[in-house]
Amino acid sequence: FEALDSTLPFYATRQQALRDFKAQGLPTLNDEAYKYTPIANLLTTYFDANLPTTPGQTSPEEFSAVCYHDIDAYQIVLLNGQVSNKYTQLEGHERFMQVLTFQDAYQQQQPAFLEHFAQYAPSKTDAFAALNTALFEEGLFIHITDHSIVDKPLLLYHYTTSGTCKPVT
Repeated sequence: FEALDSTLPFYATRQQALRDFKAQGLPTLNDEAYKYTPIANLLTTYFDANLPTTPGQTSPEEFSAVCYHDIDAYQIVLLNGQVSNKYTQLEGHERFMQVLTFQDAYQQQQPAFLEHFAQYAPSKTDAFAALNTALFEEGLFIHITDHSIVDKPLLLYHYTTSGTCKPVT
């Protein structure tokens, strides 16, 4: 974490979230929000935070098995956390909606992006919100213009692949 590029626009927010997490530590059963969540079980699993976040490879058959085909909807497909242009279907959305990465949103929609970025998950009081904010690498910002009527549903698919395991959705 200390090797983060300090010139990135999210650096200060991530640093503050890491300080918040260090101050809180992991929640225990004494924390009301987590009293029925056995956090200790998670600590027995090895997580490699240094795994590459590449779009990944998946076959059309694998993706078809988990998507809704009968719904006329805008579909955004994330493969390992990155938008897949191959499977995303947003025809006609340009008149009222922008789908941007956090980096692009910071450049193109900065006032709207900063109004919402890191505003709703309480990293000062929730350890997992703090940890998530500290460790994120990229995100998805969906900006719908004021007074727009979205003419059909927006479906988000987050599909995670691995070279050694079955895909998890």
